[in-house]
Amino acid sequence: MLLCLSFFVILFCIQAQNNSYVSFDRLEPVGEMPEYCKQILQKKGFSNTPANDLKLLEEKFIFTLLMKGKLLYGDPVTLYLNQLLDKILTQKPELQKKIQIYALKSDQVNAFSTPMGTIFVNLGLIAHCSNEAELAFIICHELAHYTKSHVEDKLKMDPDKIKDIDDFLKYYSLSRELEINADKFGFLDFYKDLGYSFEVLENMFDMLQYSNIPFGEKKFTRAFFENEYYQFNDSYFPIQINPVTFRENYVDTLSTHPNILHRRLEMRKIVEPFSNSNSQVTAYFKKEFQEAKMLAQFESINQMIIQNNYLYAYYNSCALQDLYPQHPFLKQTEAAALYALYRLKATDSYLVNVEKASNLRGDIYFPAFVLEKMNKKEMAVWSLRTLWKASPTDSPNDYITLIFNDLVKDVVSKIGSLNQFCDYKMADSLMVKQIPDTSTGNKSKYDRYKERVSIPPSRNFKVENYMLADLKQDSKFLDAFALGILAAEKIEVNNYILKLRKKSQEKISILLFQPVVEIEGVSTNDKKSTRENSIFEKDCIKIAHSCGFVSQMISSLVYDSSYSYPIYIRLLELERNINKIIPLAYETRHSDEVSKVLGTPYLNYVTFSKTKAGLGKENIAYNVPFTALSVFLYPTFPLAVLSWLPPKYNSSINFVLYDLQNKKYLYNTMRNFNICDKSEFFQTLYDNYSAARKTIKQ
Repeated sequence: MLLCLSFFVILFCIQAQNNSYVSFDRLEPVGEMPEYCKQILQKKGFSNTPANDLKLLEEKFIFTLLMKGKLLYGDPVTLYLNQLLDKILTQKPELQKKIQIYALKSDQVNAFSTPMGTIFVNLGLIAHCSNEAELAFIICHELAHYTKSHVEDKLKMDPDKIKDIDDFLKYYSLSRELEINADKFGFLDFYKDLGYSFEVLENMFDMLQYSNIPFGEKKFTRAFFENEYYQFNDSYFPIQINPVTFRENYVDTLSTHPNILHRRLEMRKIVEPFSNSNSQVTAYFKKEFQEAKMLAQFESINQMIIQNNYLYAYYNSCALQDLYPQHPFLKQTEAAALYALYRLKATDSYLVNVEKASNLRGDIYFPAFVLEKMNKKEMAVWSLRTLWKASPTDSPNDYITLIFNDLVKDVVSKIGSLNQFCDYKMADSLMVKQIPDTSTGNKSKYDRYKERVSIPPSRNFKVENYMLADLKQDSKFLDAFALGILAAEKIEVNNYILKLRKKSQEKISILLFQPVVEIEGVSTNDKKSTRENSIFEKDCIKIAHSCGFVSQMISSLVYDSSYSYPIYIRLLELERNINKIIPLAYETRHSDEVSKVLGTPYLNYVTFSKTKAGLGKENIAYNVPFTALSVFLYPTFPLAVLSWLPPKYNSSINFVLYDLQNKKYLYNTMRNFNICDKSEFFQTLYDNYSAARKTIKQ
């Protein structure tokens, strides 16, 4: 009885874990924000941080990470990192009290520690690790940077180097000597006594060496893109892939990090005296590592899409489906990435925004080559096929349905209705003749009216006209295609009805999210930039109110705790969507849920940009002697005077009003104006809000 009960408990746990995998959509902070992070967000005045104040510099850095939505806490990956850190520092309780560790939402392969004892590990690094031992050594490496005061020592030697957060980050690219030093003491002081295998260190260097290669592994063939009904031209497929090559022994004289071969050889010397005590252990928390790695890979794909790296997101989504077959998240990201790639192709911006296949190495080269070769029509139908396969059969996915309908509209406009798609195999097209079926049997005349007519081959048909032949045999696909056409027609009708409505005088609630001033040559953390940003926020709220809007605002200068941090992160992701060509970007998939939390369907982004145009006070060290000498050289004197004038700027306002519920832009424009005329600035801002108001209610 007890054995039977234990079996069901284990089965329940496995099922619960599988359910968490299946329900994955994004990795977000969980639970209450750590008190340390709360205190940092409540602080103000990071614009002028002294270079020798290490604590304040670190707080400024963490503040930036939090405001960019990169820092994770309470999530399974961060909890696992803390579990692993506790294992590493079991025999060092005093050090354990000083160290904190967090996961960062970044697909880059990197980890770093701060002078005050905070370790950050990118999800991209965890996604590439083969086992826990590799990750453990990297954490040991970062602990050595902290215990040996590498960053702190460099700051003391040259404190004037750090003037901004970007400079602070650069100091994590330490010298070649310090990196090898961290390898050495990371091993001697921490790793060697943990009982992990020493052999995995070789694999770790391989992982770092090939970190630019996707973490997924999949060998694509023609069969992935074709079937018995249609085939592409042979020129669409590469004869062979570009092999992965890497110079392990590159010249590292001007590099902050030693080359991989140098580090590998030094590490072998360090490990050699202890080789007799080598263990074969690669993980103490195998289940937790596998879960953390999977979540890191999934969220890395999310980050790739957000950062417009659609090709890598597509490849990794396809590759991971071999490990997690029919996983709804991977099918969604495969569809979303391919849809984005198609949209770039449709707007003739594919080669500008997507890395050329010829520059790629390894298995990703094959799909990159094929997608690059496809024309707009072929890629539209191929994307439609992929989205249909990605559509869940049990519960509908609103985002996939939305982009499926959008693709149906494009396919119909570019190629035509389903009557333009052949019902026969492309290979048999020359042998097929249409023979009308004159037999009626027991069918009524109404049944015969509803009967679908087979579309025979035509001399005018190309590859794309055969690409739906198999799907046309699926009644569910035919229904979905018809609904896609109806959805497009419904949108047009609704837009027409909106135009007929009378203008409403009631106030409309909008959320103004992080209005920002961007000044060329001035850091966003600079005191001048902060001051102008504060004034701009007030101007936006005042003018919006005069145009019939009630504005809630989330500032870019301070954190608004009235909204949960996960919602704040989603708003940041939506903001990254506004400059994309893709109309139904992946970041909008839950925008209707965000709308309910905010209490308004309208999201407003405003950016005020100032770019230099003309002479200005750029370099005092140059201007002073130039002006003094020009007194004796009259022709150059006027130029010297001009060099002391304040710089002139070309100015523009980028204005976006987005409908969260319907996932569409209501108003999106950029206007240039003369910054010297303040009234023109106010008029431009007023014109934007006034036009946006008319768009909502006409």
